[in-house]
Amino acid sequence: MSFLGGVGLLVALAGVLSPGVSRTLGEGRLAWAADLATHWVWLWWPLGALSLLVVRLRWPGRLVAALVLAALPWRWLPPALEQAARAPMLRVAVANVHLGNRDAAPLLGWARDPQPDILAVLELTPAYAQALATAASPWPYRHLAPQLDAFGIGVLSRWPLRDVREVQGEGGILQLHARVLAPFGEFELIAVHPVPPIDAHWHAVRDRTLAALRPSGPVPAVLVGDFNATPWSSAAPHLAAGGWRWFGGWQPTWPHAAWGIPIDAVWTHGPWQLTERAVGPPIGSDHRPVRASLVLTSAVP
Repeated sequence: MSFLGGVGLLVALAGVLSPGVSRTLGEGRLAWAADLATHWVWLWWPLGALSLLVVRLRWPGRLVAALVLAALPWRWLPPALEQAARAPMLRVAVANVHLGNRDAAPLLGWARDPQPDILAVLELTPAYAQALATAASPWPYRHLAPQLDAFGIGVLSRWPLRDVREVQGEGGILQLHARVLAPFGEFELIAVHPVPPIDAHWHAVRDRTLAALRPSGPVPAVLVGDFNATPWSSAAPHLAAGGWRWFGGWQPTWPHAAWGIPIDAVWTHGPWQLTERAVGPPIGSDHRPVRASLVLTSAVP
């Protein structure tokens, strides 16, 4: 039992150290393997705790190991939005609805209360786009770009959209960029769904895709998506280096069971603060939707 405890403790410590390893290695197979390990912090913590109960280790050593296990995951998190105790100016939601899903009713039901001002839909197929088009919708402005693969994207908005661009990112993966004419001023919206890091090549493509994301002008920006990366991943420092701030949510979003990982998120650029974040219920997808409520701390130019 003590031997198994020691092995479990070493594996858990390697797991919580994996964000630093993957970021140090950069690209390549070892970096890709380390980055896969970064996503499962919720596995390394309980494994380490159980191992500490049975490992043959003196109490000072146990205390040091416990402190390392507890502290390191927070060390690797990207800069998060500050909290604000104010009424939100913007509610934005994003949902990966799944390629095989044709029923928009669960998503629309969740989005009814409170209703987001902006709703981004990922893995948007022609069938799901048709379901959205025929449903009574509180979002009169929309841009839907469905595809037969997993990379269709749509944006629904309460407010006018202008300068909508369908951008082909690295690997030919679609992104939507738009200016939103909100009552409080204009801001930029970017919706993305980079390719999953299924091997070392696509791991590097995902990181380069996210590293290239920048607002196109001086107005504040909001970035939403299924990032196929958790906040501990090597992708997060690339976004942080570009001035993006993470909305701070680490509740699981994929798969939709309680033991999943947080890969669906909201990032912002500019003087935003967060008033609320929430993960939604199952919507017929393998992902759960997320919502962030935001305020601006200074006027939009």
